[in-house]
Amino acid sequence: FFATDLTDLRHELESLPWVYRVNTRRRWPAQIEVALIEQRPLARWGQGGYLNHEGEFFAANPDPLYEELPLLIGPDGAEVSLLRRYQTLAGLLEPTGLQISELSLDPLGQVSVQFNSGLSLHLGTKDISHRVARFKRLLEEALPAQAVAKVDLRYEYGAAVTFSDAELAMQGAQNRGEG
Repeated sequence: FFATDLTDLRHELESLPWVYRVNTRRRWPAQIEVALIEQRPLARWGQGGYLNHEGEFFAANPDPLYEELPLLIGPDGAEVSLLRRYQTLAGLLEPTGLQISELSLDPLGQVSVQFNSGLSLHLGTKDISHRVARFKRLLEEALPAQAVAKVDLRYEYGAAVTFSDAELAMQGAQNRGEG
């Protein structure tokens, strides 16, 4: 009872994948009380684990219970900033009804989004909120979201759009008086 190092015990338990925090204490006459707080994953991180509510990475095997969480992909050290960026983008895009299934940050710092619908969005490195506003305007005014496969907003003033079906693309052009 007295020989047990509670700090070592706490560190050993906290090294387990799904354990976030551990509190240990001695309870007279001969008990050691252990209280565990489980990790709360908010996103999947790459192929090797999850990000918790603090944006901290923890390595864990994939769990079917959490396969619907968004997948975040980025360089090591970008976990917290990418989780915050995900939360910001999800809030900005909520009115569109689109749900982010994947958010990635490439080595050049360019942000890309994949939605549950299959639509992909490339936002580039700067002015992300302005580009998201431009994307929302495009959806509201000109683009049928179900006909679009990819929108590239890495241009300062424009956008490149790839349609998912050529017939729908032609139909959209005719509706705008272009065809």
